[in-house]
Amino acid sequence: MPPAAVVIQFLVDHLQRYDAELGALVTELPSPIDQALVAAGFKAHRGPLAIATVTHRLAVLSKAHVLKGAANPCTDGAVRELVARARRAYAARGVRPKGKPALVREPLEALVATCDGSLRGVRDRALILFAWSSGGRRRSEVAQAVLENLQRTGRGLWDDVMVADLEASGTRRARRWRPGYSVFRRGT
Repeated sequence: MPPAAVVIQFLVDHLQRYDAELGALVTELPSPIDQALVAAGFKAHRGPLAIATVTHRLAVLSKAHVLKGAANPCTDGAVRELVARARRAYAARGVRPKGKPALVREPLEALVATCDGSLRGVRDRALILFAWSSGGRRRSEVAQAVLENLQRTGRGLWDDVMVADLEASGTRRARRWRPGYSVFRRGT
């Protein structure tokens, strides 16, 4: 397992920093090594990695150390400080996480149209519509939803209004604070 110095070198090699002498953003990864990483499939293209990719790889490395019961170099103070400084520098340059656009009606209809009348198709259609109509749930939230937590509240303005008790979400663990309700229309 790599020591903290190796993790720091990984960060220095793959993150951009501003070089005042050059007046430009630079990375320290030598070009032949960068090319070899691309050729081996460890990188999609030459150049620096996105900050999100670097932090994801650190998270994977950290989890691997935890699972092995080994000393975790990602928790070293110098590593944590370098990551924090890099995040601040990227934010100061205006680098923001890239979000995905919302799924709107036309692509949703095209997606639902791929579901046939088989039992699997009906299930897939129900899951897609539940995820969309309940506010764009995460895959894990949809997978954990159970029919017993679905309640009909009576006639609403549009159709029968249904309320789903989402016991946990990606940002809230089961029943820690209060139940999270998601209201959606049946027949969407």
